[in-house]
Amino acid sequence: MVRRGRMGGVGFDPAILDRPGADLTRGGYGVAATRARLTELGGGLIIESAPGEGTAVSAHLPLTNAGSSGAS
Repeated sequence: MVRRGRMGGVGFDPAILDRPGADLTRGGYGVAATRARLTELGGGLIIESAPGEGTAVSAHLPLTNAGSSGAS
């Protein structure tokens, strides 16, 4: 499953997201926690942005059989 969103606006340099503690300096876990949770579930998060260009976000997760409990 893929969920995409595109927002106009001021955008930002996505390289700041790779800096240790980047979200924590603003008082929250935000992107780091979202990316970690999606990764734990076998998915991922892609953020594309540039100053003055807006931002596009894609979150993806693998689909599984809804009737499966995961146990064998």
